[in-house]
Amino acid sequence: LHLLTSTSCMENDIVSRFRSRYSRHAAILLFELDNSIMRRFMNCQEKFGRQGKPTKVTVAFHYTRAKNIDSIQQEGLCYKDQPIKHGAVFGDGIYVATNPDAFSSFGEVGLVCLILPGVSKQRNTVGWDNELSDEVDSYLGNKLLKRFGNSNDAEFPKSSYFDEVILAEEEQVVPVCAYTKDVVNNKDLLFDLTCFWQHSADHFFNDKQHTSVHRVYPAFEDLQYEHIVKYNAQKRNWSKTAHVFQTYYNTNSRKSNFW
Repeated sequence: LHLLTSTSCMENDIVSRFRSRYSRHAAILLFELDNSIMRRFMNCQEKFGRQGKPTKVTVAFHYTRAKNIDSIQQEGLCYKDQPIKHGAVFGDGIYVATNPDAFSSFGEVGLVCLILPGVSKQRNTVGWDNELSDEVDSYLGNKLLKRFGNSNDAEFPKSSYFDEVILAEEEQVVPVCAYTKDVVNNKDLLFDLTCFWQHSADHFFNDKQHTSVHRVYPAFEDLQYEHIVKYNAQKRNWSKTAHVFQTYYNTNSRKSNFW
């Protein structure tokens, strides 16, 4: 009962503040999540606390196709029994980015997610043999390792711009908000959105301990890799406009109240 009451109070407060701040931006959607998704996330944080693991909640980003939005609102982000779309170079898990820009070409819709990394380990090699152990809840990896070599190559990566967090379990992530490519191109708005969710996470999950949010900039050498990523994405015709997102919800029976 306490959990349900806490969840309800949290949702009401966030909805109110979100509407007052972003209601004029049609390209940003507050998710109407199934209640079980938030409950399992809160239960995961409590479990980590009992196990003596880190319980800090942070903001991360994931890109997907517009057609997946409805199922994500009902089930959350899933990877088990799901086909691999982009190649999980660090093994199985849910892949989220530490900044909203690096992987924006991987889908026409961006998701803001709250994540529980728990016990995290740096991954300096790529390959499917990177199975998460019971003591580790997430990996931190960088796809530049795949193109430019493993940890014995000191050339790459030059920055944390392409860092990804690979989460072991679906309960470690809750998608809270979606946005179109129009928002990706508005860096100030996207940074404000990032701050909003991190400060909300600090208030409700991190015992009101403030987390500083910084813009992440790539090194010049890392940008060369970004051009390769965008070129490959364009060949797969993922460069679509906000009309895809708007059309989806105009024709969907569960049209959001936040448009």
